[in-house]
Amino acid sequence: MAVDPAMPFPGTRWLKRLLGALLMSGFAALLIAFITHRLSTEDAAETVTHIAENTSWTLNNIHHTATRNGKLEWQLDAGSARYSDTAQSAVLANPSVTFFQRRGKTVALTGKQGILDTDTKNIRVSDRVTMAFAPYILETDALHYLHASRQISTEGPVTVSGRGITIQADTMVVHLDSETILLNGHVKGMLSDVP
Repeated sequence: MAVDPAMPFPGTRWLKRLLGALLMSGFAALLIAFITHRLSTEDAAETVTHIAENTSWTLNNIHHTATRNGKLEWQLDAGSARYSDTAQSAVLANPSVTFFQRRGKTVALTGKQGILDTDTKNIRVSDRVTMAFAPYILETDALHYLHASRQISTEGPVTVSGRGITIQADTMVVHLDSETILLNGHVKGMLSDVP
């Protein structure tokens, strides 16, 4: 039997309809999968946001760096930090902070407890606080660091000791940028000859 080339093959119309139906159903399945994924992603994001707003979380062995205008200002290390988004703070265990000054000098601060205000970057360190700024060592119960003014101040009595000198005062303020220390209230000291 001879086939007329002008006459379409008998299964072509059916095949075109089948391919069109498969293409449409594939597109519909892809659209349904996209919408389902999009809705589940939005639900997951809402759940994460809800958790973040209403709970606190803890990290161990943290390291945090603060910079301003591209310059390193301080580095904080702690054994652990418990963050609270509602309070915008982190409660620190065994914090150690290194402040960087001009000309490469550093001030090292340690204590048993601390609080970092995650909004202002202010830090409070308490419980057996020591601060080392060569050649001196400072000891007090609690210190505050104000990030905006780069000042460290004590809440109570302070003892500063170093080679041949011991000074006590009611309060103290350290100006990191000008590298000066201001002692206030009942300042008394003892000097000794050091060979």
